[in-house]
Amino acid sequence: MEALILADRLGEELAPLDGYDCPALLPVTGKAVLEHCLEDLWEAGVRAATVAFPATHPHLPARIGDGSRFGIQLRYLQTTGESWPAEIISRAQLREDRVLLVRGDLMRGRSARLIRDAAARHPAGTVHGLIGRSHAGIAICSPGDRTASCLDWALLRESNLPAATPAIGIDHAGLSLMDSPTAWHRAGMLALAGRFRGILPAGRASDDGTLIRGPQSSIARSAVIEGQARIGSGASLRDDVVLAGHVDIGDGCVIDSGAEISDSLVLPGTYVGRGVRLRNAIACGSWLLRLDLGTSEQVDDPLLLDGLRGGRAQAASRPAATTPA
Repeated sequence: MEALILADRLGEELAPLDGYDCPALLPVTGKAVLEHCLEDLWEAGVRAATVAFPATHPHLPARIGDGSRFGIQLRYLQTTGESWPAEIISRAQLREDRVLLVRGDLMRGRSARLIRDAAARHPAGTVHGLIGRSHAGIAICSPGDRTASCLDWALLRESNLPAATPAIGIDHAGLSLMDSPTAWHRAGMLALAGRFRGILPAGRASDDGTLIRGPQSSIARSAVIEGQARIGSGASLRDDVVLAGHVDIGDGCVIDSGAEISDSLVLPGTYVGRGVRLRNAIACGSWLLRLDLGTSEQVDDPLLLDGLRGGRAQAASRPAATTPA
């Protein structure tokens, strides 16, 4: 079955992080939301898909590639952003009588196989996925089916599925619309806790599953990790760092000596300074969002919080004794 992936959300609702990336490329446990979607589609037997992406993020095709690493042949369709599904379907020139229509810019546990199997049993061959009362952003329908409009981003947020629309419940899959920084943070925490069915975080898991490490990551011997944590590729935890609760450290991050982080996302390329304490937060370069307080601010001291592209933060601290991944 051919798939059409709607990944053209603009992400303005993610302010002040709306300039970080489009929602389809936001990292959750070390993989872009769209990558999690593609892994789900491959498991359901999809081997060809069209990805609709916004013109505001022309780098998306280069980031995802031709699909060979997912076992799916991908082609791309550029839109102005958040286009009406019927318009995208008509431009995609789909070859099949039915299409697996899926939003690739929200976080959802693996469910494509369930939808495929349910559609095979349904006389009309149309079926939509529901999680609770919310549309799960995945359906199988014919290209001309009016119910395809249910996957429009504006309508999806309202979650008003017409009463006569064939649907099945996929309640245990897990769903996040990723429509605010708070929702993104919560999705990251739930993903680490295994609440999105079947998703695979990037990295190698420890025997007890409490620690996931990417290649070339390093953790000082004196660092303490309590709860569940993921340490991204090339990331470094220095002396006496403490991680508690659910913590996701992105690729290339440096967590300096004595920092304490709990229930937080540290996005790729971020430096967290000596003795800094993060709690219920998203740290992105010099930006700090406290989700429990509802505050966001840009930290102007590069020794507290900074991006690492310029190398300023990396020179601020000496290397510590580590255990390499």
